[in-house]
Amino acid sequence: MDKVLIVTVGGSIEPIFTSITQNKPDFTYFLCSDDTQTPKNKGSYIMVNEGKDGEKPIALRTGLASSEYEIIKIKEIDNLNHCYVTAAGIIQRVRLEYPGSQLIIDYTGGTKSMSAGLAAAAMDDGRCLLSVVKGVRSDLVKVRDGTQRVSKYSADLYIYKRFKLIKELFSKYDYSGCISLILELTDFELPKDIEPEIQAYEVISKGLDAWDKFDHDKAYSFLESYAAYIKDHFGFFINVRRDKESYESEEELTRKVGYNIVFDLLLNAQRRAFRGQYDDGVARMYRALEMLGQITLLNNSPSLKSGDIQVELLPESIRDKYEAMRNTRSGKIEIGLWANFELIKDLKGPISEVIAIYRNQLINETKKRNTSILAHGITPLSKKDYEDMYEPVQLLINEVGEILKLKDRYNEEIQFPREIIFN
Repeated sequence: MDKVLIVTVGGSIEPIFTSITQNKPDFTYFLCSDDTQTPKNKGSYIMVNEGKDGEKPIALRTGLASSEYEIIKIKEIDNLNHCYVTAAGIIQRVRLEYPGSQLIIDYTGGTKSMSAGLAAAAMDDGRCLLSVVKGVRSDLVKVRDGTQRVSKYSADLYIYKRFKLIKELFSKYDYSGCISLILELTDFELPKDIEPEIQAYEVISKGLDAWDKFDHDKAYSFLESYAAYIKDHFGFFINVRRDKESYESEEELTRKVGYNIVFDLLLNAQRRAFRGQYDDGVARMYRALEMLGQITLLNNSPSLKSGDIQVELLPESIRDKYEAMRNTRSGKIEIGLWANFELIKDLKGPISEVIAIYRNQLINETKKRNTSILAHGITPLSKKDYEDMYEPVQLLINEVGEILKLKDRYNEEIQFPREIIFN
């Protein structure tokens, strides 16, 4: 079938006749009222193949064969929910039985609930062409016969609804959800007034989604073209990317590694917590603490890598202590979070005292992380678990920034945007 029509039928044949003759469907579903018992009346289905008051029935007048139409009877014609569910079911049938066909929805006839239910179901489907028969009215009740014409509307209302939902998902940092909804609109001709905005939301969502997953090169490829829309955030992103390159470099450092990667992890943790993913948030905070220690050691003179401590670079007084930590399998001295902080203390680094202040509190809070399914346990973490850990972590990171007089500081306001502002 190339073209399918679903039309609501009321007490007048003319608008239905006009709709069929002008839309020229290959198959028609007539959405009609059923018989009523009190008072005892025939439903509008009689307009299709029996006629009323001497009028020719619709099927006869339009030349429809019995194989070219189906009558759907609705009992609760004033129940909007019932009408909507019935209409949605027919639309779903068409999608399954006639995939690829153009579906036209004519909601001219029938009760208000029948018309509204069909129109609402069509807009939720999003791929229907809405049709209504209009004409000259001699009063407020009925269109004058002979003046009817079909007016068709695209799925713009559906697109505007989807765009509203896209923006809601964006505000919740649900970028994969945004991208999925935007891809659903691929086959639609977008309204000109919002087409550039939808395109911007698509590209920026792809960029922020990649950034959220720490794929900074991929994120850059998307965000570069739209940097003007996220100016402050893009500047922070450039700093994160720069510090990541320095952190991963195998060559001798020519500049100190910045702490923007640590800030990025903490902001990422906030986004996870915002979405109720507290285990993920705590895991990212733990990694932020690890990187705080690792970057501090990289910036030490001489530079030290926590994954491969060169014991000969350490003061002689502590060499035996760290030599004892050498991994017999890898042959390397690989130290974790607390050994990192211990080494910073032993080196009498500038942030060793502030680490000592928060050490016990952080040890207690990170014990909860160890019970998480994402670490060593199976216990889900709560919002309180997350908040109890976030407080000392962000205080420590802020105080480190003060002590080291960092040019770049942790700033919660640089969190990902929750909307895109278009001038």
